[in-house]
Amino acid sequence: MIQFIRLLNFELSRFSKIFLGLISLVFVSQAGGMISYCYKHLNNLKTTSDSVKSTAPGMTPTEYKLDIIYGISNFFFYAPIAVGVTVITLYIFFIWYRDWFSKNTFIYRLLMLPMKRSYLFFAKALTILLYTLGLVAFQIINLHFLKFIFDSLIPEAERRTTGVIDLINTNVYLRMIIPSTLDAFVIYYFIGFCIVIALFTAILIERSYRLKGFFGAIVYCVILIASVIVTIIFSDGAMLFPSDIMVIVIILISLLATASFFLSNYLLNKKITV
Repeated sequence: MIQFIRLLNFELSRFSKIFLGLISLVFVSQAGGMISYCYKHLNNLKTTSDSVKSTAPGMTPTEYKLDIIYGISNFFFYAPIAVGVTVITLYIFFIWYRDWFSKNTFIYRLLMLPMKRSYLFFAKALTILLYTLGLVAFQIINLHFLKFIFDSLIPEAERRTTGVIDLINTNVYLRMIIPSTLDAFVIYYFIGFCIVIALFTAILIERSYRLKGFFGAIVYCVILIASVIVTIIFSDGAMLFPSDIMVIVIILISLLATASFFLSNYLLNKKITV
């Protein structure tokens, strides 16, 4: 276990600078976008409100209050999220290929360490999961900071009261990365972790058999995706409840991830030689 922890710490440290860069980008871009939104509307709020009220006197002043929901619906908010998702996705591949194509083929030095080779697999997979959850956690914290900026700059009489939870639930993109319930959050990221394991297996297939492995990895991914789709189609045709279909799919994905791990372990121990 100590060997695994050391290996995990090593993998985490290799991505730490990129992670700090990502959270810095999220903070600066989103905070800057919120400040810009607030000052822009502060300058126009009184003029706009008076103009609209004069042409539509029957409307209530509440309809002209600013809402933080619109303050996060801009490029400066979504761009760093897109960058973070892209970087994490690319790192799923980079975390393996960096070791293969680095100077002196660093992967072989890792494989020669006196430990189970499965530790290497899980250390890399857990690194992806921890940094993904780290970015999600920071985004949640930053949403509270953005709300603080909004509440501080916009007078109470001129803004709507919107909580962070409501902010997440009303934004389709935030709901994709921050599910509203704990069970949905666990299921969502468990499935994501299983996908990472499957992709790791595809990478190891390619590394084990090279050109043949490249096509084998594609076929492997197609088989996994097709099995999930076929299961959903048959389950839906059996007139099952959506919750029952979800349970079946989760069980299937868990079985596929388990099979992927054992295949990866076999490849690491039998096909990738030092």
